[in-house]
Amino acid sequence: MILEELTHIMKMYGKAWEKQDADLLLDCFTPNGVYQESPIGHTYKGHNAIRDFWNNTVVELAKNIKFTLKQCYISNDAETGFAEWECTAEYKCNNWKPGRAVGIMILKMKDGKILS
Repeated sequence: MILEELTHIMKMYGKAWEKQDADLLLDCFTPNGVYQESPIGHTYKGHNAIRDFWNNTVVELAKNIKFTLKQCYISNDAETGFAEWECTAEYKCNNWKPGRAVGIMILKMKDGKILS
């Protein structure tokens, strides 16, 4: 994995959030890619599972999303990527009032797409 590859995929991932575009999101993942929202959260494997999660969580529960990619890093062995991000949105659970989330995405990639 190289830094430019990681940065490119994370920018595309951010656009998918902002546009709430499941097809664009899935373009970020390998067909058997795995998405896990948190280290102890449920694992969604494959495009169908990721799409279902996405539509039920992001599309249904958030609007007016602004995704900001911060720093990206690559491990010394080039096997793992790390991406800092920030997201603001209006959330249904907050009566559509604005909220903010920050996080770090830990990625494994294959052929320029997210494997996990």
